[in-house]
Amino acid sequence: MLGRLARLPSRIGSLSLTLGGYMFVCGCALGQAIPSAGFANNSTVDKRNTVQVTGCIGHVSGEVRFASKAGHLFVLTGQTEGLQKYDERELTIEGKMGDPIRTERPPIDSFDVSRIVKVFDVAKPKLNDLFAHTKTWHVETIKERGFKFAHPRTMTSATESQQWVQPLFVTAEGAAMVGEFNIPGDAYTNANLTGGSFTVFVNSEVRDRASCAQFAVAYGPADSTYQVGRLNYVLLETGSLAMQMSNSDYYFHIFENGQCYEFVFELVKDNPDVNDADCNVSVLSQKDDLNLIKPLLANISFFRPTVAQEPSR
Repeated sequence: MLGRLARLPSRIGSLSLTLGGYMFVCGCALGQAIPSAGFANNSTVDKRNTVQVTGCIGHVSGEVRFASKAGHLFVLTGQTEGLQKYDERELTIEGKMGDPIRTERPPIDSFDVSRIVKVFDVAKPKLNDLFAHTKTWHVETIKERGFKFAHPRTMTSATESQQWVQPLFVTAEGAAMVGEFNIPGDAYTNANLTGGSFTVFVNSEVRDRASCAQFAVAYGPADSTYQVGRLNYVLLETGSLAMQMSNSDYYFHIFENGQCYEFVFELVKDNPDVNDADCNVSVLSQKDDLNLIKPLLANISFFRPTVAQEPSR
């Protein structure tokens, strides 16, 4: 499961890594993340009976460990040969409860494996139909700013208490937020997305295309360009990684109507390395992120604002 960290978006430009979180993830995956529940010592469990458990396989210090979906951690004994090929896979195994491994602190229950019952297919992320069928989207028209866009009706407007995304224009002067919407966690199924936001900023003080292609001093120029239909955006990717969550943030700039527009997508994701009992969760890639973002960008169009922008002083 530790290998999943390597599959986080590789183009994250500004990665603030919480050291304590990193130590947690690397130190406890299939170790102490799920405490032993004393299941083998429960008087209601007959160790003579064969039982089946479902969960995730992993290896720690040469031992084969199993984190069950019921929340128990086991050291596997018995027929464990070949189980290493199922690391980070969800499976059902059959066997008998064993005695606690007393050399562990605290002791961890053991499970004597007799056979593998089922190996589950690896889950693949699937974009929610509401995000795929754009004809049903709600259209928003911002006449005074000269653009319109559409979004699924499940993307509700964010409240003031939720608004914390900051613009990254080359200058903060003249920047104004014109809308912020929540991205629901079920925008993807079978994936580690927990939610996010779509925020729109406009800056009338950024008056040329070259300046619009720049970002705040700490970030500099765009990472790349990104074309959607006839529109060419400049793109900056940033992100952050903490103990249980990671953020993938995408900033798109485009110069239209004599002003600079910034469309920000923040995608918040669960870190499955922390939850050892739920290994069959797809980690969204950059490609998956853009599959969600691109339809939203494709439904943006520009026109001459109905209210002229005030000249700078």
